[in-house]
Amino acid sequence: MESLDDINIDSSPVRMSPAADANIDPRLRDSPPSSPSPLPSTVRSDALTTPCPSSLDEFAIHTPNPGVKRRHSQLQYVDRQAIAKRLKPESRTSYATPIVEKEWKVPKPIKDQMNKYVIRVLLSPKIGEYDGNGPVDTIMRILERKLWGLSLTVRHDEDGKWEVLLACARELVTQRKGEIKKQLDASLGGEETVNGATVIKKSKDIVTVAQNLTRIGIKTIITNLTVTAPMCARIAFLRGVLRELPAALPKGTSYWKIVDEKLDNIRVKYKHDDHKITKHFFAILEKDQERHGSTAVSSLADAGTSFHQGEVDSYLLTGNISCLGNVQAGGGR
Repeated sequence: MESLDDINIDSSPVRMSPAADANIDPRLRDSPPSSPSPLPSTVRSDALTTPCPSSLDEFAIHTPNPGVKRRHSQLQYVDRQAIAKRLKPESRTSYATPIVEKEWKVPKPIKDQMNKYVIRVLLSPKIGEYDGNGPVDTIMRILERKLWGLSLTVRHDEDGKWEVLLACARELVTQRKGEIKKQLDASLGGEETVNGATVIKKSKDIVTVAQNLTRIGIKTIITNLTVTAPMCARIAFLRGVLRELPAALPKGTSYWKIVDEKLDNIRVKYKHDDHKITKHFFAILEKDQERHGSTAVSSLADAGTSFHQGEVDSYLLTGNISCLGNVQAGGGR
C-alpha cells in the first residue's frame, strides 16, 4: 500500500466530481495548461511562498456548491456500506487485521533430548574436535536420525524449523562447553609450598570431576552416562590443557581451539594408531592422579558404557549413522 510519503501530486491525475466539472468553462477542460501570467507590480514576489492570511478561512479548499460536498460524502458512506455487506464476516476481519504467525519454538521434550546428546557427545572419549561446528553438526545429524516426533523432511521443509533447531543446538553446545571448562577450572585447586615442596590444595580427583560433569545442564535431565576409565582419561587431558594454558591467550585463539590442536598433534604423532593413542591418554591420566589424588580408577576398567554412550561412541568412531538407531514418531530415548 502506498504510504503518504509516496504520494506525488505531479504524477497523480486529479479527478473532479461531475458537479464540480460542470462549473468549468468547456473551453478550459481539454486545453493545455497556459503559462503563468506575470505578477502585477502591486504583488510582492514572496507572496506565493510566505502567505500571511488574514484568517484561517483563506487556507480552506472551497467547493463551488456546498450541496455537492455533502452529496459526495453521502455517496462515499453508501459505497463503504455496500462493500462491507458484500464481504463475509471472516473476510472483513482478515481484511482489517493482518495475520501474524507466532515464531516456532523448540518443544521442551525435543530440547531435553538435544541437551542429553550434547553432554554425551562432549564427554565421549571418541570425540575428535570440540571447537568450530563439529559438535553442532554431530547433534544435528543425531536429531535428523532420531527425529523425536519431528517431520521426516524437517531438514528440507521451508517452515524455518530446521534453522530454529540449529540455533538451539549451537546454544546448547556453547552452554555445556562453558560449564565443562568452568568445572575443570574449579577442580584444579591451588599450589602451595610446604617445607620446600609444592602441594596442591583443594583440587578434586578425576573420578569426582567426571561424575560432576555427567550432571551438568538442567538438573532434571538424566544423561544415563557411566563414568569409565577412557572418559576419565579424556577429562584428565582436558584438565591438563587448561592447567598449562597461558594467562593471556593470543588473539584469535581459545581454550577449545588449543584442545583441538593438541588432539591433532597426538593423532599425527602416533599416525592415527588407536592403540597407541589410547596408551597416551592413560599416561596423561596417571600424571593427573599423581597431581590431584588417586582414586579407584582401576575399578572403572571393567565399567561398561551405557547403551546411549555406546551408540554415540560408535557413531563418533565410525561415522555410521545407523549406530544411532532410529526414533521417528513421538518422544525418544
